This record gives sequence, structure tokens and C-alpha cells, in this order.
Amino acid sequence: ILIKCFLKIEYFSWILYKRKKMKKLSLLIIGFAIVSLYSCKNASFYSKKGDKYFTEGNYETAIQNYEQAIEKGAPKAEASFQIAESYRLSNRLSFAGHFYKDAIDNGCLEQSAPLRYGLALKSTGDYAGAKKVLDDYVKVSKNRNYQKIAKYESKKIAKIKSLPFTKWEFTVENAQKLN
Repeated sequence: ILIKCFLKIEYFSWILYKRKKMKKLSLLIIGFAIVSLYSCKNASFYSKKGDKYFTEGNYETAIQNYEQAIEKGAPKAEASFQIAESYRLSNRLSFAGHFYKDAIDNGCLEQSAPLRYGLALKSTGDYAGAKKVLDDYVKVSKNRNYQKIAKYESKKIAKIKSLPFTKWEFTVENAQKLN
């Protein structure tokens, strides 16, 4: 009887030992899973971070985050539009054209995207392309304010073609002797 009791005690202690070991192992596995989930930054993480920086007016950092979001698989239409807007709001409209085009081609639902794309083309000197985009936008836009802006910009582009461009003949000389 004494031996049977000893064996039962030994058996139960062995089970408790295994349970503790299993508990530690399961906690280790759960901890590893949590760490790996948090360390694996997905597209949503970068999009939200980009939105935060965009709202704060930190456009360069927002652009970097939106580009990383696109790399991680974020919807290209929204992220490209936000990149274009970041360039526009930081007075770099000439860089925004490519991203407005990507946003439009990928189904961006923002009503102002074609208008902004036309203005970006105008800023790079592509007047024919800008006029075409703006004229097409006037026909399909439902927003009266954007239509007015597009019509006005299209008329200005038409006038640009009629302006005489003259080459000014002057030379720049070093005026170091003045100081």
C-alpha cells in the first residue's frame, strides 16, 4: 500500500511538472505569436500612419508611409491620391501628376482627382494634355464649383497658346565689385 501511494504521488507530481512545462511552452508560443503580429506591419498600419502625418501637415513623411502602404498591398487608388495631395499641398504639384493618374486609373472615387490631375499637367507645361483632361472633366463632373474651376483653367490654357514668347537677350555678370 505504501508503494502504491508513493507511485500515485510520483505520478501526480510528474503530471504537474508536465503541466507547468506545457504552460510555459504555451505561454512562450502565445508570446511569440503576439510579437510576430506586432512586428509585422501591414498596409493598414502604414496607411493610418500616413493619414496621421497628412493631417498634421507633415507631407514628406506621409508620402513615405503611403508608398510603403502601396508596397504592402494597400488599395492603390486611395494611397496614390493621398500621395498626390501631399505633393500638391507641399507646393510640388509637378510631382503629383503621376500619382493623380495612378489614382484615376485605379478607380479613385474622389471627384477632384481629374481636376487636380489637369492642373498638375498644366504645371509641368503639358498644356495640350491639361486642356483635354479639364475639358473632359467639365463634361462629366457633377460638382458645379469644380466645373467652374476646370472651365476657367481651360480658358487660361487656351490663352497661353496665344501669348507671344520672346527670348530676352541679356547676360548675367558677376557684381562682386559692388560689395
